[in-house]
Amino acid sequence: MIPRWFLALSIRLAGRVLYPRLRTSAKLGFVFWESIVAFGSAEAFIAAFRQKPEKDLIEALQTQVFDVAKYVLVPKYRNVSYCLWALLIGAVLAAFAIIAKA
Repeated sequence: MIPRWFLALSIRLAGRVLYPRLRTSAKLGFVFWESIVAFGSAEAFIAAFRQKPEKDLIEALQTQVFDVAKYVLVPKYRNVSYCLWALLIGAVLAAFAIIAKA
């Protein structure tokens, strides 16, 4: 029974790895797709992009890169780690259960 619980936990964590995280701290931006779509049209995005000085564009890129790291990559790879540990523990317990029945 316990190995099945670890298998179920591993599957759930694997699903969390695949599920997209859609958070960002920027409402309008030039890198993250949700922030780009917030402009409402390609024309509005292009006009805003062209009006920004290079310094502001670099800052927008830095903010978006940080957001991807914080809200997407850190949770994703934390869940990968938990998933693999749950899978390993479940596999070891399943092996013990098989040996104990034999």
